[in-house]
Amino acid sequence: MPRAPKAKLPPIAVEDKSEKLALALPSGLHTQLEQFSEFFVAETGQKPTSMNAVIVGVISEYMDSHRDFQKWRKTQAPRAGSEA
Repeated sequence: MPRAPKAKLPPIAVEDKSEKLALALPSGLHTQLEQFSEFFVAETGQKPTSMNAVIVGVISEYMDSHRDFQKWRKTQAPRAGSEA
């Protein structure tokens, strides 16, 4: 007997696989991140929820757009538990 189609649902985070890290930043880099947060507000009209959100966004964007890193990742064997 065929199953009824499941309802189409929006993507909602149900698990937080975040890891907490202690991070010491050089004061100049910290200042730049604060300025980037201000820039983000000026450009989007939205305030980041935290400095952590700014750091995660900046690092994610950098890694996603780094062509050599992305090419290298594709050459690596899949690892159990890693997210592609």
